[in-house]
Amino acid sequence: ASTCSDGVGIEIRNDGSTPVRTTASIKTSSVSGAYWTGIRVRGNVNPRVDSNKVTGAAVTVALAQAGITLTEGAQGLIIKNTVLSNGRQSPKQVPGVGIVLDGVAIKTSLDSNTVQFNDIGIQVIGADTATVTKNKVTNSKREGISLVDGNGRVNRNNNVTSNTVEKNKDGISLTTVVTGAGATNNTIKSNTVTRSNQFGIVADGTLNKVQRNTVSDSVVTDIKNLGTKMSYQYNVCATRSGTPVDCGVTTP
Repeated sequence: ASTCSDGVGIEIRNDGSTPVRTTASIKTSSVSGAYWTGIRVRGNVNPRVDSNKVTGAAVTVALAQAGITLTEGAQGLIIKNTVLSNGRQSPKQVPGVGIVLDGVAIKTSLDSNTVQFNDIGIQVIGADTATVTKNKVTNSKREGISLVDGNGRVNRNNNVTSNTVEKNKDGISLTTVVTGAGATNNTIKSNTVTRSNQFGIVADGTLNKVQRNTVSDSVVTDIKNLGTKMSYQYNVCATRSGTPVDCGVTTP
């Protein structure tokens, strides 16, 4: 167990001028109160981050908290973790995030994690062929699952599938630096998104697919399109008291 008043709880890093890629495992650990990041893996590492419990400091002022972060070329599997309570004091500050993929190597996976009570639940920044699947993401102040461009990279060829996303401001959000361009060939499929305080699914970019999702009880609208040449197919919208219907797609 690691209880931290500041800094990083557990860190594995392998960087430098010519690092040799290595493997690592972080399993069944408990990290709480880290002021910056609970678990961080960076550089030429293939980690398995498995069955850990990471609890943030709830709200901070100085730094944006993250529960688990893979960054700077790390590639691996984040599976069966519970990540709670990473936030900021003010909504105008850079938000706290439960799990972050930022500049990871191809084919990184987030599978079967429980992510609750964060500013943003899961955030994927400029990834290629990442998979976000079978996670339960609830009670985020902002997005439950967010795919966003960053640091000169755009999201492409990623899959967000079979997640349960409930009681977030926006359920699943795909945004890009250039409206109708940028992020491309991402798939949002077979997710269950309920009781979003704003949008169930909102998607930008080009040639992205939003298919076979079940979306219900969003306050503003269930599915909103901001992109070009997008594919919206076989999505079902339903209310707790009504008959399921094919989702309409709202455009600006």
